[in-house]
Amino acid sequence: MLKIIHISSSGKSGSTLLNIILGNYREIFAGAELFRYSRLWTRAEVIKCASGELASASDFWTKVKKAIGGENMHIVEDEVHPQHVPALMHAILRESGAEIVCDTSKSRKYSRVIYDRQHYDPFVIHLVRDGRAVVLSANQPFWPSLKVGVIWCIANIQTKIKHRGKKNYLCLSYEDLVFNRDSTIKEIESRIASYFKLDLTLLPYDKKTNTYRHAFAGNRMRDSFDGVIKFDSRYLERSQMGKMHWGFLTIIMLPAIIAFGYPLGKEACKVAFGCSGTE
Repeated sequence: MLKIIHISSSGKSGSTLLNIILGNYREIFAGAELFRYSRLWTRAEVIKCASGELASASDFWTKVKKAIGGENMHIVEDEVHPQHVPALMHAILRESGAEIVCDTSKSRKYSRVIYDRQHYDPFVIHLVRDGRAVVLSANQPFWPSLKVGVIWCIANIQTKIKHRGKKNYLCLSYEDLVFNRDSTIKEIESRIASYFKLDLTLLPYDKKTNTYRHAFAGNRMRDSFDGVIKFDSRYLERSQMGKMHWGFLTIIMLPAIIAFGYPLGKEACKVAFGCSGTE
């Protein structure tokens, strides 16, 4: 049975960051959004891996494609067809020497596939970021941004209801990952090791050895990450998000904001996250 870590999150919530961190473990292949790996067959000549190497020139991905069956890949709506997912993951694990695949795919259809306990053994990390920060990062005009807020609220509440209480579920916040990095990573490591009954080996961060160097789907921060986690406080600045925008979003996302323990007011957020001097 395939061992999978699925980082379940809405976009702009830090899944790429966490995936890179998990790629420091020798036993984990940090694969990013695997459902987009159809690009190996459709765009390999133009897309680059996190290492900067073209996917078409990558010895690793050449071996993976050969193991799966060369060009015989069924692509549906630019996604890897579910029937090919096990072969893709087995090939990745075999060529990388890892024991667990870490996946950050956002596709709901794809998520249903990897939660099939007949073929997969998933450990779900539910990563949540303050929805108002997510909205600002999405860089949408006022009215479309409210839709982003609604989607954030519904998606995170649904994920929590679906998985809470299960031994293969861990809910944590992006803010904890930033401000309590060591203890949060230690908790993640402990839960994963306990669930899969494995000893995990954490290596120093190095772009040349981190398994995320092979990834080519996900946030572009994979190209610039230097191992240092920084808090993006722009959404707390008056010039970036005014009172009316903040108020509308807070009302729309209220159930999830309360459920995940975020302060309602901007000033309270500044105090909670040590940004009291932000204007």
